[in-house]
Amino acid sequence: GDAEFQKKSLGKMEEVTKQGRTVLFVSHNMAAVQNLCSKGVLIDNGKVKYINDTKEVISRYISYNNNLQSKVTDLSLIKRGHYKQDLIFDKIIFDKIVFPFNETITFYIELKSLCDKRNFNNLDFGVAISNNYEQTLIHISNRFINKVFNHDNDNDLYKFEIENNIKPGNYNLTLFLRANNEIQDWLKNVITIKIEDGNPYEYSNSREIQGVIFEKFNINKVEK
Repeated sequence: GDAEFQKKSLGKMEEVTKQGRTVLFVSHNMAAVQNLCSKGVLIDNGKVKYINDTKEVISRYISYNNNLQSKVTDLSLIKRGHYKQDLIFDKIIFDKIVFPFNETITFYIELKSLCDKRNFNNLDFGVAISNNYEQTLIHISNRFINKVFNHDNDNDLYKFEIENNIKPGNYNLTLFLRANNEIQDWLKNVITIKIEDGNPYEYSNSREIQGVIFEKFNINKVEK
């Protein structure tokens, strides 16, 4: 549901659990699972794989997913939801999926037309980068920077360049496409990239620095 509905629902579940009642909460939202649940159950294809306290189950779930995922290039084979799909994501092309800290995250997108009409106006490329708890850290779109694209040739490439100031770790990409004022395609967590250890401060231990991004800042002593 929308953000307000989720907030209301999660608040109600938290209220019920405090009354000593049991709630079975099924979700891929790891932050919500961690906040609401004291015990976790990892299920795969209808079978219980692991039961333990929530933190341990989340760790096992993340590790399990990372082992399943690999570098995806052919996006046309991925199962989709019920969107228009006259125009879909065909390929995502990375030179590499492991990036040194502070190196620009660069990739290319190819699109495929699935209908006779090949003229698509006002493309809206939405790209989200999220952590393993499904918290969105970066959200970009060409419409945010007033760039207009029309698509009439499936041989065209779209180049994406994203400044990399996020902390070391594994991150998932979600791709969204709107054209001709309709949602054409939406692929969630289709590829995982890795940011290697490092920080912009030349500090010896990146793990000590909290937060999800490395913000630019300065501190000076000023005489009165």
